[in-house]
Amino acid sequence: MVMVLVRDAECFCLQVHLQVNDLFQDLGDGKLLMKLLEIISGEQLGRPNRGVLRVQKMENVNRCLQFLATKV
Repeated sequence: MVMVLVRDAECFCLQVHLQVNDLFQDLGDGKLLMKLLEIISGEQLGRPNRGVLRVQKMENVNRCLQFLATKV
């Protein structure tokens, strides 16, 4: 399952020249995840929190999860 997600993420990232090397590390702060969701959905999620604290990273990921919850 994880390999399928990585392959799909790589396909979308190649369209805009984003690179995912490690799924957990690269998507863990939520910045790249937000960009990927914007590409897939065609909608804007707003600017990600640029902080380096764990709480700020969790805010980005939470925003992505809330967006996904409204779409499912």
